[in-house]
Amino acid sequence: MERLILTFILIVCINAFGEVEGGSIPGGKYEEKTNKIPEMGEKPEFRSRNVIQVWEKAKRMELSETKMAELKGLLATHDQKAWQVKKDHREGKDIGDADAKLKIKLNQIMQRFGMARGAPDNQKALYNDVNRDFEDQRLEQLWRHAQTQDHFDKHELEELKKELMHHQDQLNEYNALAEDIYGPLNDAKKEKDRREKRNAKDNMTPTGDDPADPAKRRARELDLKLKHRDLNKDYQRLRTKMTPEEERGGFEDRRVISLWNDAVEASFSDEELESIKEELQAFEAKIHGYEEAQKAALREEKMYHNLKSRGENPDVQKHHTLRETAKELGSKISETMGSWRKALTAGRIHKEL
Repeated sequence: MERLILTFILIVCINAFGEVEGGSIPGGKYEEKTNKIPEMGEKPEFRSRNVIQVWEKAKRMELSETKMAELKGLLATHDQKAWQVKKDHREGKDIGDADAKLKIKLNQIMQRFGMARGAPDNQKALYNDVNRDFEDQRLEQLWRHAQTQDHFDKHELEELKKELMHHQDQLNEYNALAEDIYGPLNDAKKEKDRREKRNAKDNMTPTGDDPADPAKRRARELDLKLKHRDLNKDYQRLRTKMTPEEERGGFEDRRVISLWNDAVEASFSDEELESIKEELQAFEAKIHGYEEAQKAALREEKMYHNLKSRGENPDVQKHHTLRETAKELGSKISETMGSWRKALTAGRIHKEL
């Protein structure tokens, strides 16, 4: 009986440890290679296969330590969300289009770090959804994009949607005015044609106006142009909200935000960055001044044509002078922007070297 017990124990030990006379059972569950305890640093970075592939690609690209650290943080958050969606799906929960949104978000991360060329096909499918929230394609894209961002909480998304809806109402009013001036558009290509008309409206012949009164017609066109500028300004404001506040540097203009981000990524000291920030604040103020000068010139020209349509003889030089002033400011803005780009590019090159 005692020998039988000893034999049983021996068999259990062999099966448990896979060892026979100091050897190992090839491919056994507890083989040393199969069950090797990971050393420090060998723990898998992520659980999602797609995220792992992106991380491995980033390592092959040899990005800077700063970019790798930033990417790792974004991927860690994404990995956690992807794992939760997968878990919910396994448990039979309704995940809606969460999986598609995750793919879009991952693609955006890849684009941000130069690892992707374009959006996945299912992103276009989302934007073509018949249950879209906004008639305007750009607003729909902003809304879809906002819902994939981590920096919006539920309340902020609700407020953003209200702002987008208000912008859609203003856009509808603008389009109605444009159709009143230029005539109805082809429904099949309505949205595309509207954008083309905004860019080429000065070359079109308005309808509904007295052809013998070009001054009145021009005044209406200028009014439409002013409304379009306001709409575009508001759209850019909404678009800027897609960038987390901590990445904007306190700036509002997207071009200046881009310059600031370039400066942060370059090899400038904290003191130099503070100086750059002050200069960019002054530059942004000049951009605002330029935009106001453009609007002032348009308003003055509109007033000129309104007065002329009433038979008065207004001073033609006033709006010409304002237009030239705005043109000069625009040239200076372009030159300054070019200088900033060169300086910040030089800073990045110095850092890489």
